[in-house]
Amino acid sequence: MTTGQTWPVAPCEGPRTMAVDQNNGRLFIGCANRRMVILDSTNGRVIASVPIGAGPDDSAYDPETRLIYTSNGDGTVSIIQQESPDRYSVLETVKTAPGARNMALDLKTKQIFLPLSDRGPPPPPTAQAPNPRGAFIPGTFQILVFGM
Repeated sequence: MTTGQTWPVAPCEGPRTMAVDQNNGRLFIGCANRRMVILDSTNGRVIASVPIGAGPDDSAYDPETRLIYTSNGDGTVSIIQQESPDRYSVLETVKTAPGARNMALDLKTKQIFLPLSDRGPPPPPTAQAPNPRGAFIPGTFQILVFGM
């Protein structure tokens, strides 16, 4: 194992997610400021930056289709096309559901799965929890499925 390195990721503010393209040595970083920053994994050089939805929570990369997905807390999935290792463009923003933030990508079927449950009203804010979330409502768990 090599020693840790620190690389600046500007224009990323608040890195939240990461996926990797092992064949081309690219890191895809989902950021709190609604950007995905693409880095060269060998030297940390910023290759590109593209817009994504708000509140990224998960990212995935499909090496066959060269698509990068990021699921976002604002109820969207951002889909970015890797045109070449150094060129990227936003292909589509898919509306999902608010709170469907986690994601799994099935590389065989090309489907993405987003778990979701309804929540009750949030409790009052406190100093320890200034933005509390409501408790999950039993029996409301569902999985949203999106495919190509």
